[in-house]
Amino acid sequence: MTSNNHHKKSSRQGIRVHPLYIVLLVTINLIVLMVMGWPRVRERMPRFFTETPTPTLTPTLTSTPTPTVTASPTATATPISPPLNPTATPSPTPATYNFAPSHGTLILSLREGGDTHLFAYRPFAEPSGETYTALPLTRLTSGEQNDITPAFSPDGKSLAFASNRSGAWDIYILTLEDGEIRQLTDTAAYEAHPSWSPDGMWLAFEAYVDGNLEVMLQDIAQGNAAINLSNHPGADYAPAWSSGGRKISFVSTRGGQTAVWLADLDEQEEAKRFSQVSADTALSAKHPAWSPNGQYLAWAEITAEGVHQLYIWDSTQLDLGPTPSGSGDWPVWGGDLLFTNVETPLDAFLTAYPLEESTPPQVMLPAVRLPGPVEGLAWGEGLSLDTLGNSSAAITPAPLWQARISSARTSGGRYDLVDIPNLAAPYPQLHDLANESFSALREKVAQKVGWDFLGTLGNAYVPLTAPPDPNQAMSWLYTGRGFTLSDLPRQAEWMMVVREEYGAQMYWRVYVRALSQSGDLGRPLHELAWDFDARYGGTSLEYEQGGVTAQALPSGYWVDFTALAAEYGWERLPALPLWQSAFPSSRFHEFAFRGGLTWEAAMLEIYPPEALYTPTAVPEE
Repeated sequence: MTSNNHHKKSSRQGIRVHPLYIVLLVTINLIVLMVMGWPRVRERMPRFFTETPTPTLTPTLTSTPTPTVTASPTATATPISPPLNPTATPSPTPATYNFAPSHGTLILSLREGGDTHLFAYRPFAEPSGETYTALPLTRLTSGEQNDITPAFSPDGKSLAFASNRSGAWDIYILTLEDGEIRQLTDTAAYEAHPSWSPDGMWLAFEAYVDGNLEVMLQDIAQGNAAINLSNHPGADYAPAWSSGGRKISFVSTRGGQTAVWLADLDEQEEAKRFSQVSADTALSAKHPAWSPNGQYLAWAEITAEGVHQLYIWDSTQLDLGPTPSGSGDWPVWGGDLLFTNVETPLDAFLTAYPLEESTPPQVMLPAVRLPGPVEGLAWGEGLSLDTLGNSSAAITPAPLWQARISSARTSGGRYDLVDIPNLAAPYPQLHDLANESFSALREKVAQKVGWDFLGTLGNAYVPLTAPPDPNQAMSWLYTGRGFTLSDLPRQAEWMMVVREEYGAQMYWRVYVRALSQSGDLGRPLHELAWDFDARYGGTSLEYEQGGVTAQALPSGYWVDFTALAAEYGWERLPALPLWQSAFPSSRFHEFAFRGGLTWEAAMLEIYPPEALYTPTAVPEE
């Protein structure tokens, strides 16, 4: 009866539909439209290496015009272009992708013990295990230097990489047959991320020139001076030379954000030589990589939703645009697979996707956890590393620190707090199991940046009687296993913070400016920093979003403090909700030595249970 009366009353007053019903109806309609339109969308998607014939890239010595690249704005007639076609024998036709993906070796640059070294890894083997065997992660270089961004030569016999083993950052070439390493460049400027021309006679690489990152070209014989290809006020870096020889992709901030751009070496007019490939909607794009046949370009993007997405662009289908192809952060083509590392806020993994379409999408290499962040990926076909006789593989790195109990534990089994010498903080103390790690990290950071960055902290241990910051009643500072950085270096522009999104979680990466700016410490920044102070600039949008991304890279040489802290067990923490309006809730400055514990378990290591339920506040004077 009630229901009938209700309907009669509704009919007299007009139909009222709850807003949720409208949302549900729209959602159903969208799903129906997507299902009906999927076949047409699928027709527009490229079928990687399955239906498109592989073009023959045998070069001709007479038909390809030689472009002119201006070396500097003041140069009026500097005809510069590497002779990309070989002078002896023509380049062979690229493979048709019918080989097994096991016939190759990955070279990874991984952080290890505060430094970065090269590792070889062969993820697959022949079924018989006789012809081609798998290779576990094997160290190729060692020592107190950083070896990054490796790249195989087209013939697979050499490996170019960047290193600061001689002090400054230069390009080196490793001959794989005998293990000989020779230095290619020798300048005080930072030089890294080499990429070979298809004839193996030239290298493209990034260089820090006059306070800016530029893409340079250098002939292997060093018969000529390096050429500034990009020559733009925006930062240009991470070049990748296509196997066709006439295009070089790179990452640039010339459009106001980090995006993938393309340089056409056949374009005579400089204004038309460069074009943007990736979309403007991404937060950042990085690490472009050409397929072996030079048709497809892959790169990684962080979307506005915080998704770390790989994209593949068919350079012969300009009207289609890039196609999503799995999650990842640094793609590299390897046989029938696309290898990539996958970053999480605290870890890095290696995986691989097939290039042929499949339903549902497949993962050909289950995620392999890596011992540290990736600083470069390269793939070589049919590579043998047995002739290197490398002693680095047998090295077992020493522990970065050794925890020592300074005093006997209490009768309740709890740990003491230990005073940290020469530390400027309100309470210069840390947990007895965390103090050695912090001291070792402090020493390593001082070595890397040239000054005692961790000598002054915003906070270390905080007693229970101290009131918490907003929304941080369960702060790790109470456990003695946390610290917050002083904000003074950021205000003085000696510390930069980069925003990193992982889905719905917001994290930050902290960079510290090196005391020496001659190139012997740190590296130029490759990410746009986040400006927290822009919230006070007067615009409502910048206030509501808690700041704004800078439009240009900060100048100078910087050290990744977040990566160093992670190696010593100090984890960064995600921003809390409403961090945009409450500056402490951003937590970019807070690090925790969790040790696998929950906050409650860490608190019970130094407090009895009853102390957590009845904390006594200190009355204000």
